[in-house]
Amino acid sequence: MFVMLKQMNKYKKICVIGNSGSGKSTLTHALSKKYNLPTFHLDKELLHGQFEPHPLEKQKKIHNQIISQEKWIIDGSYNKLIEDRIKRADLVIYLNVSRLIIIPRVIKRYILNTNRGKSVPKNAKNKLSFNFFRILLQHSRRQRLARYLETVKKHPNTKFISLTPASIGKWLKQIEEL
Repeated sequence: MFVMLKQMNKYKKICVIGNSGSGKSTLTHALSKKYNLPTFHLDKELLHGQFEPHPLEKQKKIHNQIISQEKWIIDGSYNKLIEDRIKRADLVIYLNVSRLIIIPRVIKRYILNTNRGKSVPKNAKNKLSFNFFRILLQHSRRQRLARYLETVKKHPNTKFISLTPASIGKWLKQIEEL
């Protein structure tokens, strides 16, 4: 894993994906700062108002403008758009974090309102909804991992790594030390 971090400076297009509360924004921020990559949080780019999605065609247009750039690190999954992003990415990092970890993180984030300005639409009020919790509970790490691996296989120039909570922590610590 440390060897991979030593080679990180060669990656100019990085996609960080995972469930809400998995640590995407934290890892994205650390990588962006260390390797001077422009950061795009898809929630901030593709949602507006009170977490309302732009129409799919507008999302595609915004997404295509982002991924057509020479350098980027993108935080967010948005599975309807992910194939094009993976095709253009040098590296895909999947944060493989269980519901037992993410649900308390999400509750804490929304209670403390700690994600303000990072990855949420401007002026949006954080809101927990039944639908949001349903999505968190239905998220299958194994199914997503299998789907992402299948997509990456179609694009042999794209590297893929899956990080667990322990390895995410090690990465963050080593990024700071490099």
